[in-house]
Amino acid sequence: MLPLMKTSLGSLEELAWLYDQASPFHFVMGATFVGAGTAAPWREVLDLLQRRHPLLRVRIEGHPGAHPSFVADEAARISLRMADPDIGWPGEMSRELQRPFDPRHAPLIRAVVSTDGTGSTLLLTVHHAIADAISLTWVFRDVLLLLSGQRLEPLGVPVSQDELLGNALRALPENPVRTLPPAMASDAEFRRRLQVQRLALSADLTTAIARKARSESTTVFGALSAAAILGGRSLSERWRTEVLRFLFPVSSRRHSESQEVVRAYFNIIQRRLAAESGLDFWELARDCKAAVLPAQSIEGAKGIGQQLARLLEAEPGPAAVSDFMHSHFASHGALSSIGVIPYPTRAGDIELTAIWGPALSTGVDGEQYLGAVTLNGRLHLTNTSSLPISGLLPRMESLLARTCL
Repeated sequence: MLPLMKTSLGSLEELAWLYDQASPFHFVMGATFVGAGTAAPWREVLDLLQRRHPLLRVRIEGHPGAHPSFVADEAARISLRMADPDIGWPGEMSRELQRPFDPRHAPLIRAVVSTDGTGSTLLLTVHHAIADAISLTWVFRDVLLLLSGQRLEPLGVPVSQDELLGNALRALPENPVRTLPPAMASDAEFRRRLQVQRLALSADLTTAIARKARSESTTVFGALSAAAILGGRSLSERWRTEVLRFLFPVSSRRHSESQEVVRAYFNIIQRRLAAESGLDFWELARDCKAAVLPAQSIEGAKGIGQQLARLLEAEPGPAAVSDFMHSHFASHGALSSIGVIPYPTRAGDIELTAIWGPALSTGVDGEQYLGAVTLNGRLHLTNTSSLPISGLLPRMESLLARTCL
């Protein structure tokens, strides 16, 4: 039995915890494994993951006048169910986004396994207070190793993003005012319409995008952003005629000594674009790359964290945090670009053949939330939306082919 663990939430985690109580703030990622067979020991693998990663066995406790805390529950196991074969794993992703977590009960993660004739896709749904999307790509690496029979040692409790960046936890008020009534999700109706769509690009196109982006002084992220924005504007009158608000999660994990830990390390940047921006594809790609550069530096990320701590010093409740999130981050679309998976994708007879996601809703009806992961030389794209722009992912593919091949 591992010792009881209790640790304070950082500012980002506290924001996610509060927002989740007004609008469910969790995400789903999927990974396809080939070679594990129909009798793969998923239950044992999930139990071993919980022993390895401390935040996969916690609940959240909040008290007036104190920092909310992650509290370990060593008896709480990750729930596991088998997918409905009639809807497949994309349908199960959509279903999972409709099911909120109760943060008072551990663990804040659950699993679904979808099997077909070629392999098994493991879906992990996680409360955003305990993890980010890159965390789960490393969890999938651990799953690969565990399925192949390897042993993994338990990791220590990772530091919060505040500690990672050298920020102090927010100051506590002398006269605490926050109350936490049981809040129910205000967006349940549109969540029932959420759909997850997916598209894998060819290896040739993925290679061409990276090569062309470098020659144009930008990145694959910049090219994907331009393809999403221009593709969306070519298909949606709303996107064409309104000032476009686009979100970019920016990872702070580059500043961590340990990449493989499970904890939330990111900030969010919003880019606004006029209806007639006048930018061509590669100008827009460079513009999007430039927009996130400040948040990638330790000084920029630290400054964003300090602003967030000041917001939380007033001890806002879930409703106030929801108002803040919608006034600052309501968007037409978002792109969570995970980048290239950096580890080997085969262990023994087991191969990791795809990673999909993150699938997520920020609480905005009609938002297009795009995920992008490059694995084994191929880009894997997802779009999550209650009102998906028809043909958005294929349009992005055609724009990228036309500009890069």
